[in-house]
Amino acid sequence: MDITIRKLTDPLFFIESTCYTLLRLMELRNHPLMSRYGGIPCWPPSWVWIGGGENKNPKGEVGILQRVNLSMIPPRCYVVTEYEGAEYMGCLLFDDRVFSLQIYHLLENHRGYPLQHIGGLDLSHTF
Repeated sequence: MDITIRKLTDPLFFIESTCYTLLRLMELRNHPLMSRYGGIPCWPPSWVWIGGGENKNPKGEVGILQRVNLSMIPPRCYVVTEYEGAEYMGCLLFDDRVFSLQIYHLLENHRGYPLQHIGGLDLSHTF
């Protein structure tokens, strides 16, 4: 494997650096705005059993996204997932109102998808 070291003045340095930057992903699960009060992550949310089958006390990116509700004061999204025949609700709290609205629309467009898939969605366009 050949490794070429380029100087800052070499035009190919900037092309390669730009390509590298464009190829990096910012997954929803790792996005810095998916946190509250400067660092407490809100994804995945803690799940509370709301009905259906037996409460399995799930943790993490589990189930299939069923519903999303938005509240702007304070900015938050309530999400409902179906997991092993039961429904669970979680709450995503945000510091940024605009970002919470973007996440709401993204989640609305991904109802019926596994939460693990949603957590891996690329949000690099939000920077």
